[in-house]
Amino acid sequence: MYHFADAGKTNPIKPNFKASASLSSFCFSLFFAPAIIWQGSSMAIYLPWQMVFYLVGGTMAGIIVSMLTKSVARDKLDVFYALIRTPVQPGETILAPCTLPEGAVVPDRKRLFPNTSIEIPVPSRTSIVGFLIGWVCVVVLVGTVYFITQR
Repeated sequence: MYHFADAGKTNPIKPNFKASASLSSFCFSLFFAPAIIWQGSSMAIYLPWQMVFYLVGGTMAGIIVSMLTKSVARDKLDVFYALIRTPVQPGETILAPCTLPEGAVVPDRKRLFPNTSIEIPVPSRTSIVGFLIGWVCVVVLVGTVYFITQR
């Protein structure tokens, strides 16, 4: 086992693998100890930690796959974004799938990061107001529960 008092006694040329393995397992156990629970004689991962692992793993997999795969052609993306931004008019007929009807006006696209390939739209005033009202409702709900439990 690694002791901090022995730190100066190790050979600086030859790494102390026992010490580094012990220290890394200690750090690993500090992070993952709350995640592991025992159910009888078997070990399981605590459900909230399991959700965190799935979310982080899925996000990392998406990032890695998007970095390793070829990008979609810009003209295909432009057609797709034009299709999803164009409102449907009453009575319009579409002659072929994934095409704009004749005379359709494509609205301008306002992106949050305009000079990148990240397609996050700028939130509208209605979206921001709705988001803030939702958070006010959350604060009122949590405050109400807190008030009830303090009686």
